[in-house]
Amino acid sequence: MAWIESHQALGRHPKTLKLAGQLRIHRAQALGHLHYLWWWALDYAPNGDTSSLAPAEIAAAAEWPGNIEQFVLALKNAGWMNEDGKLHDWGEYRLHYDLMLERKERQRDQVRERVRRFRQKKRNGNRLDTQSNAPTVPTVPTLPKQQNQVLSPKNGENGKLYETKTDLQKIVLGFKLKMGNPKEDREWDKVYFPRFSKPARELLALFRGDVGHCLDCIEKIVDKLERDKLTWTPETIVKHAANWQNGR
Repeated sequence: MAWIESHQALGRHPKTLKLAGQLRIHRAQALGHLHYLWWWALDYAPNGDTSSLAPAEIAAAAEWPGNIEQFVLALKNAGWMNEDGKLHDWGEYRLHYDLMLERKERQRDQVRERVRRFRQKKRNGNRLDTQSNAPTVPTVPTLPKQQNQVLSPKNGENGKLYETKTDLQKIVLGFKLKMGNPKEDREWDKVYFPRFSKPARELLALFRGDVGHCLDCIEKIVDKLERDKLTWTPETIVKHAANWQNGR
C-alpha cells in the first residue's frame, strides 16, 4: 500500500496558504488536492517528474475540478512544483517511502527466519529420543578468521596498516569504500579520517554500537540516493539514518 509522509505543519505552511489563496479555496481543500497528486505520483511518476504530462493530466491526478491552467500555474507559483515540472522536494519524500519498504521487507525476512528456526528446533527435538544412543561425533575446532586490515590514522601514523580495527575505523572505512576510494589510499586517510570520525560516532551512537547495522544503513541509503542521482556526504547518511532505522 503506497503512502506519503505528511507533517502536521503542512496545514499552515506558507506554500499551502499561497496555493489556497491563488485558487481561492480553503487550505484544507488545497491539502487534499496536494495529497491526491502525491499519491498519484507514487504510482505513475515515481521520480516526481510531470514535465511530460499535459496540464489536464496533472489536474485530473490531483482531482482538481476547476480551471486546469490556473491549477498548474498555482502549484508552480506556490512552490509545490518546480518550473521544470518536477514536484518540490520529491527526492526526500520518495527516499522516506523507499526506506520504509526496505525496513518492512527486513522485518518480514526476520519473522520468516524466526519461524524457520522454530520449526527446525522443533524437528530436532522430536529426533532426540531416536538419536540418544548414537555415537558422539567429535567436533573439529575451527581456526579464527584473520581480521581484515584497514588503513586508518592512529597516533600520528597516517596510512599504516593495522591488523585490528576499531568500530570507528570500520564505519569510516564504509564511507571511504562507498565513495569509490581504494582502501590503500593513504592521502585520503590523512585528509578525511578526522572529518568523517564525527558522523561515524553519531551512527554508532544511534545504532548503539552495532557496526553491522551502521554499515547496512550506509549501504542502503547511499544506493537509494545514487539511484535518484543525488549527491551525499557522511552527514547526509546520519541525517537519514533515523528514518531508515524506523522504516519511514
